[in-house]
Amino acid sequence: HYFTQKTNGLQQEWFGRVWMNPPFSMPLIQQFADKMAVEFASGRVQQALVITNNGTDTQWFHTLLKTSKVFCLLRGRAKFYSPDSDIIAARQGQVIFYLGDQSEKFTQVFSAFGAVASL
Repeated sequence: HYFTQKTNGLQQEWFGRVWMNPPFSMPLIQQFADKMAVEFASGRVQQALVITNNGTDTQWFHTLLKTSKVFCLLRGRAKFYSPDSDIIAARQGQVIFYLGDQSEKFTQVFSAFGAVASL
């Protein structure tokens, strides 16, 4: 399933393996971080990858950090594309959080893209 702004992923039940690229602005990013924490804690989401800006001082960052326990601070900035395939410049670096029981595999794969750390 692919949720868009039109289908409002915040109002949907999430399940299985999830890739989440939330809106990077407040208050939506906090709402998506909270939703991921709830869906993962419920067991509906078994594994997830979440990409966000590396806003280490924010509440939403710490919500995801507490939920994930392992993450990758990307080396360089991720490239994002508009629907017209234009590159949208990232204003700061990104982090990818992993939620699930495959932390060792995540570390093995994502260490090629940046520094992986776990709590």
